[in-house]
Amino acid sequence: MQQFLKTGTVNTNIMSLTGYRTLIIYFSLLESPKTIDEINDILFNDKYIREKFSADTIRNYINSLRSAGCEITKATKSNDNKFTLVKNPCEFKISEEQLSALNEIFQSFKETTNLKDRENFEAFIIRLRDYVKDSYTKNCLQKFLVLEGIEKPLYFELRRHCELNSALKIVYNSPARGIEELEMTCDKMVVKSKRLYLSGYNKNYGEYSSLLVKRIKNISPIIIKNESPNVKNKMRIICEMYDKNYIPQIDERIVKREDDKVIIEILNPDKFVVIQRILFAGDKCRIIEPNFLKDRLIAILQEMRSIYG
Repeated sequence: MQQFLKTGTVNTNIMSLTGYRTLIIYFSLLESPKTIDEINDILFNDKYIREKFSADTIRNYINSLRSAGCEITKATKSNDNKFTLVKNPCEFKISEEQLSALNEIFQSFKETTNLKDRENFEAFIIRLRDYVKDSYTKNCLQKFLVLEGIEKPLYFELRRHCELNSALKIVYNSPARGIEELEMTCDKMVVKSKRLYLSGYNKNYGEYSSLLVKRIKNISPIIIKNESPNVKNKMRIICEMYDKNYIPQIDERIVKREDDKVIIEILNPDKFVVIQRILFAGDKCRIIEPNFLKDRLIAILQEMRSIYG
């Protein structure tokens, strides 16, 4: 090693060629299953080995890897006479504790609209996923990927328009109305229920609303003649939460604490988000005001009852 660090050359007289050959075979099996002939070709083409070996010698190297903890199948006719590396002691693994820590980071993004942080996190998760072999861990990591599958050019364009509060004409595939053209002043992109939404003032609906990004087919900047209401205008909701230990979210504040409940104020422009939050809370939440939100929630619950009741 000292010689290599000084000169950048390897003296094969002082290196363990047996160990080196074993490592070459190990790395070749990491790539894909190999026959004895394929292993010999790799050994012959290596600049430090330059020779082929008998089948018994190759099997001895394979057995050395097995002794080191590698699980390697036998080469038989049923598998095209190939050795397959099933498991190895150097395999990259993520523990349950580490998955739990990653989940805590993932959950923390509910409290922020900083998409750059999420982008960096998901890029890291993708790199981890590429190294992991077992399907259980891969599936766990996959659940952290919200942005994957969204067209990157569209995503970055929408992010830029949100930063500029641009007005856009949006071709949108509505689940209720099919393809429609909408005019929206962009505010932000947020993740709700592990799906990415574009939020802003929707001129067609006359209110602040959210569109599922995966349903957006096309966008183009426009100038809206009649200036839209400020997309930052927030709706004020007062609720009772029947949980004395309730922890307010980023857009909430506790107005009053009582024995068995807390009264909270929510300031949020997105009616959809607020309704989803209240529905999720179930019987632990009661709206005090505004009345129009009460009426909307009652209508939603009645519709759900007619479908599922």
